[in-house]
Amino acid sequence: MHFPSQTRSGKLGHMRRATTVILCILLGALASGAGIGIFLKLANDDRERLAKQLADAVQQSNAARQENQHAIEDANKQLLAANAEVGKAQMLVKSLEEERNLLTTAKPLSPPPANVMRGWVDTVALDLGVSLKMPAGNDVQTNDTQSLTVAKTGAADGQDARWLSLSPYDERLEKELLASLATSTPVSYIIQGHVVTGYQGTMPGRPDPVLILRIRKDGIISHLLWIRNPNGTRTDAKPAVDVLSTMRFES
Repeated sequence: MHFPSQTRSGKLGHMRRATTVILCILLGALASGAGIGIFLKLANDDRERLAKQLADAVQQSNAARQENQHAIEDANKQLLAANAEVGKAQMLVKSLEEERNLLTTAKPLSPPPANVMRGWVDTVALDLGVSLKMPAGNDVQTNDTQSLTVAKTGAADGQDARWLSLSPYDERLEKELLASLATSTPVSYIIQGHVVTGYQGTMPGRPDPVLILRIRKDGIISHLLWIRNPNGTRTDAKPAVDVLSTMRFES
């Protein structure tokens, strides 16, 4: 009887089949795992590529937004600058028109006769581009970029002996000086092609006149002048106007 031999063969056959199945399953699992790994890598690569594209798009968008903002800011600056230039041009045109009208009505001034100016001394304010003659017996107190100030020599203590102050034009100072006058009358002169306009008046408690004047040429107001008579004993402004008539300008 051969039954035992057949039983062993059957068992071996079953084992071979089982082993084959297991190997197939393992190979399938390996193949599946490899496929999943490749799929995951491709998915990660796609995710990183998409993330980079998104980051690049955001960066480009931010850069474009900043560039647009800069362009808008530059355009606004240019517009403001253009408006300012237009405003300056309009003011200059208006000032030139006023000056042209004043040239037809202002009084031309010429220096007084030589006998009146005997002993007068030349004073040059280089920083202000102005020169003038002044009677003897006076001292220059300041002569710089800020002002030319002249005062009578030997004034008593506590007495303000200043009678001339010339400075670059300052609207605020002009208003303060005009506000100090108790009376005022408009005046206008022409000196060496410059139009000199302002007011002649008196200060509270003083009879001697004071002139507060702005000096202009070609539509530009260049200087502010405060002047009164050098001797301070007259009620008319002729001595001050005589000094004013000797002014000469750099341009």
